[in-house]
Amino acid sequence: MVFPDNEPSGRRAHLDTDVLRAGLGADDDKDLISEARQFIHSGKQLTACACITALGELVLTLSQDYPRLSDALRSFCDSVKKGEIVLFGLGEGDTEFFRLADEIREREPNITPADALIIASFLEDQLSDILCTTDTQIVESRILHDMAREREKSIHELGK
Repeated sequence: MVFPDNEPSGRRAHLDTDVLRAGLGADDDKDLISEARQFIHSGKQLTACACITALGELVLTLSQDYPRLSDALRSFCDSVKKGEIVLFGLGEGDTEFFRLADEIREREPNITPADALIIASFLEDQLSDILCTTDTQIVESRILHDMAREREKSIHELGK
């Protein structure tokens, strides 16, 4: 499900939690911040997309740093209002989301449950083209690249 008043205008780039955090300026790596912000603020062909799992993980990872969390959430809400970021839920009523997350965990046991949910959102989203991540376990997984390719999608590494 794409949340109301946040309809996509075209194709999407799903952002993993680390890329979302950097794109919102809540990271210490200035190069990653710059690279990630290109996906959010540049008016590019792909609209940045955050699934609810990535947003939840963002809040969890920043929960001990209230000023940074507050700034990141303010930036996130502003970006959503401007249409720079769209939100993706769990898919439609006939979703394959949970089956995909289970399959990912079975085929790639080193992938965390949260990452499996983020990848499943990316794979389930019919408008997504790429998943942007810094996670080497995701980037180096032939299985995940194959699953993406089967759906005419790709995984893109940021921060290298």
